[in-house]
Formats: sequence, structure tokens, C-alpha cells
Amino acid sequence: MTRPIRDIANESGRSAAAVGYALFACDAHVRSGTLC
Repeated sequence: MTRPIRDIANESGRSAAAVGYALFACDAHVRSGTLC
């Protein structure tokens, strides 16, 4: 999973941490306890 995140980060000019956080936050509705 880290490879695709790094690829997206390189293409978008954002950090891998920012991309990973955004992906994590986007599916908060399907996982209990996410970002709580």
C-alpha cells in the first residue's frame, strides 16, 4: 500500500503523509473509531 501512496504523492507534489492521511480520512464512514 505504501508504494501507491508514494506514487500519488510524487505525481501530486504532496507529501506521502498527507496523501495517506487523506485516504485514511476519506473512508472514515466505513470503519468504526477512525479519527476519533
